[in-house]
Amino acid sequence: MTASDEIEISKISTDADRYLKSLDGVDSSESDKPRLETIEETRERIKASNGSSESSVSASSFEPCRDDLSREKPIPSKSVYSLLVLVLFIISLGFCFGLWYVRYLFISEARLVFASGSGLTVNAEESRVPAATVISRLSVLTTLIPWDSHAAGLKARAHVARGEFDLALEYVNRSLSRNPQNIDALFARANANHELERSSNLEHIRALTSIIKLRPDFVAAYRNRSSALQRLDRISEAIDDLSMALTLNPGVPEVLLKRASLHASNGSQSSACDDYRQFVEVEGAKSDYIDNNKLKQWAAYCW
Repeated sequence: MTASDEIEISKISTDADRYLKSLDGVDSSESDKPRLETIEETRERIKASNGSSESSVSASSFEPCRDDLSREKPIPSKSVYSLLVLVLFIISLGFCFGLWYVRYLFISEARLVFASGSGLTVNAEESRVPAATVISRLSVLTTLIPWDSHAAGLKARAHVARGEFDLALEYVNRSLSRNPQNIDALFARANANHELERSSNLEHIRALTSIIKLRPDFVAAYRNRSSALQRLDRISEAIDDLSMALTLNPGVPEVLLKRASLHASNGSQSSACDDYRQFVEVEGAKSDYIDNNKLKQWAAYCW
């Protein structure tokens, strides 16, 4: 088949289609024309085109923002780290302040017990209960603050008062390793060594004298040295030490009664009775320091 034959066939086919459409009532010339959009279709097409353009614009416009956000991620982590460090610092500061306050209370309480009227004498039965209280308080400090020489020295003195001399020397060494001139530790060592018979009365007196030179207002050293002097029959010197103790801490019933006894043994009846009368005035409950038989003897001696 030639090309001219194909063209002729296509024309015939076209004419046939037009004839069939005319039979159906459709104008072939109108159907071949492109159909016009309705108003609604135009609006939909415009909306669709605007939406696609907006999506492309928004996607492109947010890309830099995403980059910025990805760059700023480390900033919140740094802020959280700084906040965590601040919280830990505040907690540590609060713990240190609380520990310091507890230390202040416990050490102050121990010093008040040692400086009280009865005080804590060496290996005395009346000292065992208050000494145990002091030890329980100071054990907290020596555990939490093992380098605290003051707490260790005071605890050593409390162990001496309970007659626990080996334990006392353990805390003496701990205290003096930090502070070789800690008065409480030196005092505890002098008493412990004397009670363990590692030092004579003269050596004990020398040790207490060196403590008094370091701390002239240390009342307990005068009282203990007075007892050591009394054992050597140096009564006048023993009375002088008790007088100094009463000057530094006036009106202590136990010291007044002991000085009265020394005056009486030294033949000074008037001085002995003066001290006994002060003892009666200061201490209402005399039975804590003297029994009824002794009370009657003093009454007969002075009145």
